[in-house]
Amino acid sequence: MKRILAFLPFVFALFLSACSFSLAADITPPPGAKQPVVQSSAQEAATSGPLYPLVPPDPAAGASNFAEKCAPCHGEAGLGNGPSATELPVPVGAIGTAIVARHATPAEWYTLITNGDLERQMPPFGNLTDRQRWDLVAYVYSLSAPTDSISLGQELYQANCAQCHGSNGRGDGAEAANLDAAPRDFTDQALMAETSAASMYAAIVQGIDPVMPAFAQELNDAKVWAITDYLRSLTFANQAQPVAQDQPEQPAAPTATLEAEATASQPSDTAEPETSGTSALGQVIVTIVNGTGGDIPADTSVTLYAFDNMQMAFTQTLTTGENGVYTFGNIEMLADRAFLAGVDYSGGTYGSDVVTADPSVPVINLQVTTYETSTDASVLIADRMHIFLDLTNPEVLQVTEIYIISNPTDRSIVSAEAGGAVAFFPLPEGYQDLTFGEGMLGEQYLEVPGGFVDTVSVPPGMSQYQVVAFFTLPYDRRLAFTQDVSMSTSAVVVMIPDDGVNLSGDMLQDAGQRDIQDVPYRMYTSNNLSAGDKLSFDITGNPGSGETSLISGNTSWQKVALGAGGVGLVLLGVGLWLYQRNRSASTIPADGAKTSEAVSPTSAEDTEALMDAIIALDDQYQAGELPEDAYRQRRAELKERLRNQP
Repeated sequence: MKRILAFLPFVFALFLSACSFSLAADITPPPGAKQPVVQSSAQEAATSGPLYPLVPPDPAAGASNFAEKCAPCHGEAGLGNGPSATELPVPVGAIGTAIVARHATPAEWYTLITNGDLERQMPPFGNLTDRQRWDLVAYVYSLSAPTDSISLGQELYQANCAQCHGSNGRGDGAEAANLDAAPRDFTDQALMAETSAASMYAAIVQGIDPVMPAFAQELNDAKVWAITDYLRSLTFANQAQPVAQDQPEQPAAPTATLEAEATASQPSDTAEPETSGTSALGQVIVTIVNGTGGDIPADTSVTLYAFDNMQMAFTQTLTTGENGVYTFGNIEMLADRAFLAGVDYSGGTYGSDVVTADPSVPVINLQVTTYETSTDASVLIADRMHIFLDLTNPEVLQVTEIYIISNPTDRSIVSAEAGGAVAFFPLPEGYQDLTFGEGMLGEQYLEVPGGFVDTVSVPPGMSQYQVVAFFTLPYDRRLAFTQDVSMSTSAVVVMIPDDGVNLSGDMLQDAGQRDIQDVPYRMYTSNNLSAGDKLSFDITGNPGSGETSLISGNTSWQKVALGAGGVGLVLLGVGLWLYQRNRSASTIPADGAKTSEAVSPTSAEDTEALMDAIIALDDQYQAGELPEDAYRQRRAELKERLRNQP
């Protein structure tokens, strides 16, 4: 039961990730707002339809754009250590490392370059042409695939794969005509743009019975990854050279993805699904991939979750699979039914992407990436820590703390014992009334001396893990707030209503005032705290009448902090960005005097100003100050201008 409770918030988050909006492409609109649609934008034209290059991308051609637009943050080698990386409030992705590149698809990276990721301070690069963006994607892949690895992969491919897939990877090998399913064409841009190296690794190691043998015994991990580097290079211009054919050219075989080969190899209870209006019977095939490397135990169980209108419709569990592939048969494919798969592995819980059923398509393929584990929680990094303070009750300080945490390793962080502590979160002395945004005290969270611990495992990834805690502290015109820091913390933002109460501390910098639904808040920031540090500041003064607070009547400050257009969304999506804006808007000349830099009216619009305008517009709409039509139109205009930033 505890596992299910821990997994459901994750399921819900995954479900939301399949919706039409994401912080990776947009600033989250307030709850209840319908996503505005930008009509006839150049940006949409660039990303509409299948995402794949029309001509083979050239890594060499992408080098100059990477040096100009990416290296300042990501570094020359893509290690996340560029000269501007230390200026950002969130860690920069190490896109030049194999551990990151192997789990990304070219289509995902193309979309990220096109739309940007405002949550992680990455601007959109819609000003680059379609060709330039694909060249940039190819160059990023080349950073983690040295020529010696590609050469080794080419040798291994010719020795082990060419007889079926062809000497040049086109799916036209000598044995292709004798197979039940056509071998994959590794030069097919549309298919390879949606394929990660990790998925190719899984197919090579595990095989696809009976079409493709497993090579786990013949090839070690380094050799398998070398083959994936070579296969990726087949889609690039001026990379791997064609090999002379040893046999007459075979007729081109129909293209088939690795997933399609897997489907053909699985027994089907419904070769021709029965259709009835908006539903049909079909299969859901789940493939487990070990993201750390290694084998998946044969007795690993997989649970399939089905949702109708975001409500759980049913679950089904399989305890055995074949080579990491699990087939759920006789599944009703209702229109718009959403499926995802969950796996418990080595103390961690993992899920697939969400896929929506189409009654005309009888097979859905899901992939779950699991990881080996570690109990060393010291590797966790708090990208951001947000503290929201409220004194609506003048005798009680109400505190919301939000942690956004990354695991930069290739292993999930788990407890050393079943149901035990994974990560520790200190709290100030004298705290009371501890509750959480998700999860329950005594279940997911356990209270311990000095704070609480979370028992949920933390998978690898940037900003993958979030904790929201609420508590109170007694207040009598003065409070010394002191809280231990348990992990390396890149940035802290503290917000308090600007209503007769003062906040001061040597560790904090005043980042100015921010109006939220016409309520003035004062923002304070701090950077680069280490485990073992103490976050300290003093609160003094008598709060005002409370008329300027967002909280009134029986409204819970937890609800205000978490949503309904309140401070929670601002903290999560904007707080650190505002701090960065305040820093970047000023310089310190040689004499030490701080001066402001005005944006030239003749230069391109300031990106941060446009983001601020979108956020302010959302606040106005949520407060009921704008009609929906005007809100949609204005937001679309601002987004279009943001996309067109150089």
